[in-house]
Amino acid sequence: ETPKQQTMADVLRFVETTAADVLPFVVDVLSQVRHAINDRLQGFEPWQILFYAIGITLVTTALYSWIFDSLATPWQRLKAFAFASMRHIPIMWPKIESKLRRTTEDVKNIVAPYVPGQKYTTKLPDDGLAPDAVLNEVVRMEELAKTDWKGGRVSGTVYHGGDELTRLICRVFERCAWANPLHPEVFPHA
Repeated sequence: ETPKQQTMADVLRFVETTAADVLPFVVDVLSQVRHAINDRLQGFEPWQILFYAIGITLVTTALYSWIFDSLATPWQRLKAFAFASMRHIPIMWPKIESKLRRTTEDVKNIVAPYVPGQKYTTKLPDDGLAPDAVLNEVVRMEELAKTDWKGGRVSGTVYHGGDELTRLICRVFERCAWANPLHPEVFPHA
């Protein structure tokens, strides 16, 4: 026998003797736990036991994931929970509504500011527009832009590659406007 095999044999003998000594103790403890649970649950209906078991399992799982399965620290999660809970206090509702209205208005004013006298399309027309009318509307809306996007003055929004690239993109789009790249067997050029 090699020293490694001898060590493994010693470990196995130790486990067998320890298991023989410990096993009766473990069985006895489990039996006592079983009797204690049965005594405690006497008088409950089976459906009640099932309901409590499911409830305790769900609460324990949620608590475990709240404590251990998050990128936020427990303190951050506790603060978030406290603030989320405060939203449900009736006295806080008017203040929350006021802040939400103000934030909504701020976003509207930043994203699409209201221009007095400006014509806004809020629904599709009953009858389609003539091609010239569609192009005129696009030109009119284009004139509302107040930024130099071609000069790169709107970082992260669009990057102008030059007029030559624009013409190429338009030619490609003209050929592929109705192609569906999800079906390359029908539109291999898309």
